[in-house]
Amino acid sequence: MLAIRTDDKEAEISGTADDLRKIRVGVVSLLSSTENSASFKTAPSDPAPYPRALSELIVQRALGLTLVTVTQTALVVVGSDDSLARFSSWFNLPAEAQAGNHMHFEPMPDDAYHSSESVPLVIAID
Repeated sequence: MLAIRTDDKEAEISGTADDLRKIRVGVVSLLSSTENSASFKTAPSDPAPYPRALSELIVQRALGLTLVTVTQTALVVVGSDDSLARFSSWFNLPAEAQAGNHMHFEPMPDDAYHSSESVPLVIAID
């Protein structure tokens, strides 16, 4: 069950390892298509320890560095094909990934692919 929680300063994307791998597959499929965006719906979930849960992840093709933002209902990731391909690698989890494993997506000012203006993410396996 995919879930996204946020306090607007950071966000957590969580789910089973398979749920998270499906995000990578979806982004790669988007990049090999003529489509401009892809959406990943979340299941209703308790937002704790964050104040609210979001209903979807939206990935959009555009020029420039990957930029992650939070809207009222969604986590939005916008970027060039190359930047989105690199972003998708955060969801390429190893076969031995287990519940409790997590990673932090926190672009630095000198990151050539991801905007430092992005909302930091925690990507966690439930």
